[in-house]
Amino acid sequence: CYISEIRAKNLSRNGDMGADRADSFDAPQLPKEQKHYKLSLDETTAYIVVEDQELRLPTLVEGTSLYDKSEKWRSEIESSLQISTPDPYFNPLGGALAAAADGIWDGKIWLHGAIGWRSQLNGWRAAYIGDFIGWHDRARTHFDSYAASQVTDVPATIPHPTQDTALHLARSVKKWGTPHYSNGYICRTPYRKDQMHHYDMNLVFIDQLLWHLKWTGDLDYAREIYPALQRHFTWEKKLFDPDNDGLYDAYACIWASDALQYNGGKVTHSTAYNYRANKIMAEISEKLGKDPSIYKKEAELILSAINKELWIKDKGWWAEFKDNMGNRIRHDNAAIWTIYHAIDSDIHDPFKAYQATRYIDTEIPHIPVMGKGLKDTANYVISTTNWQPYMWSINNVAFGEISHTALAYWQTGRYEEAFKMFKGAVLDAMYLGSGPGNVPQLSFYDAARRETYRDFADGIATGVRALVQGMYGIMPDLINNRLTIRPGFPDDWNFAEIETQNMAYTFERKGNIERYSITPNLLKKDVSLSMEIKAIRNKIKSIKVNGKDTPYTLLTTTILSPEIKFEAGIADKYDITIEWDGEKINRDMISVNGSQFRLNIPYKSGKIYDPQNVLRHANLKNDILTGTITAQNGHRTVFVNITNGNMNYWLPIDINVNNPLDIVCDSESSSLIFTLKNNMDKVIKGDLYINGKKVNENINIEAHGKNNYEFDIPI
Repeated sequence: CYISEIRAKNLSRNGDMGADRADSFDAPQLPKEQKHYKLSLDETTAYIVVEDQELRLPTLVEGTSLYDKSEKWRSEIESSLQISTPDPYFNPLGGALAAAADGIWDGKIWLHGAIGWRSQLNGWRAAYIGDFIGWHDRARTHFDSYAASQVTDVPATIPHPTQDTALHLARSVKKWGTPHYSNGYICRTPYRKDQMHHYDMNLVFIDQLLWHLKWTGDLDYAREIYPALQRHFTWEKKLFDPDNDGLYDAYACIWASDALQYNGGKVTHSTAYNYRANKIMAEISEKLGKDPSIYKKEAELILSAINKELWIKDKGWWAEFKDNMGNRIRHDNAAIWTIYHAIDSDIHDPFKAYQATRYIDTEIPHIPVMGKGLKDTANYVISTTNWQPYMWSINNVAFGEISHTALAYWQTGRYEEAFKMFKGAVLDAMYLGSGPGNVPQLSFYDAARRETYRDFADGIATGVRALVQGMYGIMPDLINNRLTIRPGFPDDWNFAEIETQNMAYTFERKGNIERYSITPNLLKKDVSLSMEIKAIRNKIKSIKVNGKDTPYTLLTTTILSPEIKFEAGIADKYDITIEWDGEKINRDMISVNGSQFRLNIPYKSGKIYDPQNVLRHANLKNDILTGTITAQNGHRTVFVNITNGNMNYWLPIDINVNNPLDIVCDSESSSLIFTLKNNMDKVIKGDLYINGKKVNENINIEAHGKNNYEFDIPI
């Protein structure tokens, strides 16, 4: 055996993938520090220990003991999150994510990454990991470590604005007593209150802390941490909503922050975070016997303001932000983080969530995941925005962003699309990438950086959340002694299992009968279970919980698919059987093109809900919807309430509103080449003019037809 210095003389990111050369850790051609060890390769097992940059050959007894101890640790970590599904690509996912999660734990806090970004940062999304896997002791240690780094003795004495003129007003000036660097601010290093760092990592840290309380229901800890929470809310409001309009600025508070700037504007993602935080803080205050009114009022103010200022009613999604100066322009082209943070923070209703995810369907680039020998080609990844030109952090293909978006699709009830997106990210990163089982920051499909970094914290955490909270639908609210399970499996799955430190449950379907076996292992035992299940048929014969007949209700506002809800009560273990009846539920989306249409609704239909004002003279009679489309161009949605057997839900009708005539140009040609595309149901006739000059007479373009033209330049 040999050991020597590595080939790379300097490492940018600890030798990590994409940041340093792939051969960084190879031996140089002419090693200068080579050491040689003799190892007998007979039939006896031999062990090598790497210790303090040296090789050591232990005795067989010591080597066996060390190996067995290491293997026991590995097995315990990987068994913390285990799944079984009909999809062989998914089955190793639990252990891979758990091992990666352990790799970013340093004993006190969750780090930013396992290798390239092995640094201490209190924000970003790493700290969701502990509670969603069930490592609540690690989560508590992380939160305690950073609560101890919150500034408590520096009042804000310097008023707004306090921007750094040397940095062209892009950051707050690093001076104690400014609104940024004052009481409530959480420093980046545990147990240090004297460090200034320009990021706002309070926002995501507090969201993760509130999730910890939802997972544990630990009101004693809530009482202990309550003063730190109060300081944060005061700090956040003072710094990012000084005009008290309920809409918050965003400065360096999410993963995409590096090149993301809003210049004091009113921003959807940060406002959404603050809505959820204030809403939960009000709940905690009530539980602790404290006045919740300030937080209730703030949550109400935020929700009203975001619906009025940032929800784009005629398009059906949230704007990225709105300028707070000048002409106060609203910037409509949202990034995916705007959509998924809004949904994850509960500022949506089911109609808004569906419309907003349709924005991602139709306006954000989708990249099919392909590979040699890969038969399943229905999966894809997405970029974070449709913005140009490319700039780091604001137009990327990133595992963490895709996983968080998939979670939002599961939260919306669009399970099939969520699965295809999440599976695309898993295939791309863990199977087709350079490191089997790796959770990278960036994808191979990223235009500029390609596949970069191993086991990056944001991707690990969002992957765990997408799996546990999204696909398996485990949603805790132990503050209120409740647990909801809302499975999000693909329709063609007949079984699935999950086991975490929080619980184990299995799902099995045989014919019309579905069975769930659920064994909670939560920190609180007096927790009542609610089940929310998507219907597979339009009638129910029976529901039994631990052998007892159980009533159900229909969730009143579900899109695309009906869902039932029933209460399973408090038990150590649940055996649940649902026997369906009637006809199979068809979950196909209805899409139409055109300007005026007549659509047969294949079910008994009732009300129309047209939030985008797509239709004029809309009429629904005898299950036939007619109307004239008057909305602006683009993908729009109308909802029709339908009854299917005993089920009632809302059917979305997705309408692609086109110009009567589109001109499609070949921008790469040296001559003028274009296509005239007729989007109407009738022939278009007329003369063709270019720059006021008639170049063609009596043209005819058939209904839904195309005519191609080419002219030399200049004309």
